[in-house]
Amino acid sequence: TKAKANFNKKDYDASYGTLVKALAANPNSTEALRLIASVYQKKKQWDTSLVYFNKVLEIDPLDYVSLFDRGVSKSHLKDFIGAQQDIEKAMQIDTASKYIGYNNLGFFLDFEKKEYQKALESFNKSITLSPDFAYAYCNRAFAKLQLGDIKGAYADIHKSISLDPENTYAYKNLGLIQL
Repeated sequence: TKAKANFNKKDYDASYGTLVKALAANPNSTEALRLIASVYQKKKQWDTSLVYFNKVLEIDPLDYVSLFDRGVSKSHLKDFIGAQQDIEKAMQIDTASKYIGYNNLGFFLDFEKKEYQKALESFNKSITLSPDFAYAYCNRAFAKLQLGDIKGAYADIHKSISLDPENTYAYKNLGLIQL
């Protein structure tokens, strides 16, 4: 709990220190290993985050959250095939989170490869599965902007903001659209 609190306060070093102590007591704590991996993601140390996500998945191969997150780290390392495999496997394990998977495929793979039409298709699938998922509208707005559909981007970004007025990425994208 202390490690999570420090993580949420963005005190990643304090979170890490607490997690090391937790792992000394229980080296197979998937919760602690996953949070350490997340600390390394926040520090943009993608290779090291993979080490800890791999440990989690050795203990629990069905940990779909770690698969999603390991896919994110792999995408930052430009391992797009590995990232896609992890995200799709997570979607198979937990079909209720498929909408997150499609959003991640669009954001972390298609955007990275500048394949905006493909990203648009991924976000459409995400929205079909979860019509109230604000992040998919926000991301679809950016894809539409990249494809020159300003009117569509504007509509999507306002939908995203109406669903989640706290999403700072949506306001950033609104600014880009207005520019």
